[in-house]
Amino acid sequence: MINSFELDFALNDLSSLSKTFDPVQSNIYIKDKNLSFIWTNKLQANSCGFTNAKDIAGLNDYDICSEETAYTLQETDRTLLSLRKSIQLIEEGTFQNKYHLTAQTFKFPIIAKNGELLGLFGISQDITALKKLESHPFHKMQKSRLSKQESYCLFYYTIGKSCREISLHLNISSRTVESYLENIKNKLICHSKSELIEKSLILFFNLTPNQLSIPK
Repeated sequence: MINSFELDFALNDLSSLSKTFDPVQSNIYIKDKNLSFIWTNKLQANSCGFTNAKDIAGLNDYDICSEETAYTLQETDRTLLSLRKSIQLIEEGTFQNKYHLTAQTFKFPIIAKNGELLGLFGISQDITALKKLESHPFHKMQKSRLSKQESYCLFYYTIGKSCREISLHLNISSRTVESYLENIKNKLICHSKSELIEKSLILFFNLTPNQLSIPK
C-alpha cells in the first residue's frame, strides 16, 4: 500500500496517480481535509455518473450522493481525520444517478512529513452483487451443498466472467477458481459447461428450462 508520505508528493502530480490507479478495478479517490474530492480514478468517476474523472474534482459527497448517504460518509471521514487512523469497513449508499452501491472500503489519512493533515485516501471494492447473492434463495438453498466461495464463483461464471476475472473479484488464484468450478460440477451433477450454466440460470434467475436456449 502506498504510504502517506508518498501520497504527499503524488498530490503535486495527479497524472501519475491516474497512470497508476486507473487500470485498477476498484474505486479509488483522494479527498482534502474539507472532504472535497481532489482526485479519483476512472472507475470511481464512472460510478458517480461522470465520464471524465476531472469533472469530480472540487465536489463533495453531497454533490454526488443522496443526502442520507453523504451524511453517513462524511461522519465516517471526519472521525478518521480526527483520530488520524486508518479504517476498514463496509459502506452502503446511493449515488444521485440512482446507482446503489455496497462496498468494502479501506481509508487512511494523508499526513505530510511536517505533521500537517492533508486529507484522506480511500479504496473501495464493489461487493453489491455479492451482498445480493447472500440474500438470494439460491444462496440459502445451496448452503449445505456449495461453500460461499463456490457460490460466488458460480454466480460470476454464470454472468460471463472468465476464471481470471473471477479470481480478481474474489482475490484468489485462477487455479483455485478452476478447482471450485470442478467441485461445483460434481456437486450439481453436471457433465458439461452448458449443463452447469443451465442449472445455475434456473437457480439464480428462476428461469424455466423452456425459457433457456443454450447450445449443448
